Amino acid sequence: MRSAVRFPARVVLSLLGFLALAPRLSAQTVDLPPSNVVLPNYDSLPIGQTGGLQAGAYVARAKDDTSNWYNPAGLSRSDTSSISTSAGTYQLLSLDIEALPEKGTGTQQVPALLGILVKKPWGDERWNAGILLVRTNSWLQETDAELNRLVGNTGDLLTYSSDSYFQRVEGSLGLSYSDGGPWRFGAALSGVYTYLRTVQSTSESVVADTGLSAAQSAGRQTGSLGQGRVAVGVQYDLSPEIQLGALVRTPGFTVVRNGTYTVDAIATLPEATATLSFFDQDIRFNYKLPFEVVAGAAYVRDRFELELDVKFYTGNSAYNLFETQKQATLINTGTPGTPPIVTLVPVSNIVTDASAIVNVAVGGHFTLTQNKAWKLHFGFNTDMSPLGDEDQFFAPVDLYSFRVGVSGETQHFVGSLGIQYAFGSATVPFERIAEQTTSEVNVHSLGFLYSLGYRF
Repeated sequence: MRSAVRFPARVVLSLLGFLALAPRLSAQTVDLPPSNVVLPNYDSLPIGQTGGLQAGAYVARAKDDTSNWYNPAGLSRSDTSSISTSAGTYQLLSLDIEALPEKGTGTQQVPALLGILVKKPWGDERWNAGILLVRTNSWLQETDAELNRLVGNTGDLLTYSSDSYFQRVEGSLGLSYSDGGPWRFGAALSGVYTYLRTVQSTSESVVADTGLSAAQSAGRQTGSLGQGRVAVGVQYDLSPEIQLGALVRTPGFTVVRNGTYTVDAIATLPEATATLSFFDQDIRFNYKLPFEVVAGAAYVRDRFELELDVKFYTGNSAYNLFETQKQATLINTGTPGTPPIVTLVPVSNIVTDASAIVNVAVGGHFTLTQNKAWKLHFGFNTDMSPLGDEDQFFAPVDLYSFRVGVSGETQHFVGSLGIQYAFGSATVPFERIAEQTTSEVNVHSLGFLYSLGYRF
């Protein structure tokens, strides 16, 4: 069962269950809250001046300092050395959880890359090299909401606050080879840094004829991971008009990791009270990168280019995203006149699950002027959610993205400006003290794309 909008009230549900099952506490396991709405989709962030404006459909035509990412074989296609000093997006996010009255928002400036392409690094025309620092994933979301369903002396009142941040940054060294014929080959060695942080708090009061039930909880989860991976690419010119390309990128091998996980909660029934506390500053954080295969074909004319790419990402069987051996401390009231009962309770690990997916990207440009200095770029891509049925943490939202923009260049400078609009929705579980139901989650993201580069 996929899980996304599982708020910290899940801890409260566990506490209320513990209150009812106090005689059998030793047999129970507490479920700590999975995070807020976090999207792990692979292709949501525009990268580079040309590839970014053309929805990432660039594996067959890559030829600039972003080639380490799209296809390192494309380094050989460049005629000059270059550096991209700034390229990225300014994103505005709207997140609508229909079960809550307020929308979540997020605004962030996302510098996407710093790229350097070196022509003939040791004087041999057949070899080019590239250095790239690129942000390949960035998600920032904030949600604050109150839901008041009190009618007279009955009903419930919920307040909820959360924020989440998920990013992946990749630095790589690339090398390409071409003897001047139709074939070009390249490879890149990368170091990948993944960082995840979520914070949430909730408070709920349920008023009934039998009394007041109330609960509060707050939690924070962080994880970071350093990994290495390798990319190998090839390009082939079938004819002057037809260009083909392919890329294979390996999963990551872990070099270093760390994580923290804290939860504090209290719940009261008319006849009992319980608190729960969990703190693990060395929790094991795992995040598996997929094996990627990308194939593309491009149609290239003097003033028009169009490319279609198909991207395949392998899945992973379910594994523990956050894994702990520590226990939570549960304290609940005993019978009247007796001390409270203190119990150490096993904590369930939080599971993530990735399925194999296929994304499609199509993009290209029109040359607007005779000297080819100005171009109109366009693109569309799918960004399917990679989540499997057993995932308990991330939000399974399929995204669709449109991009359009213009670029201009002089002898040494090149720049671009454009916009991106992405949207998607999903029905996900929504857990409350008083009920368990589902809610529609709608995501809308508007990005302003820009870049500036210098050619030697």
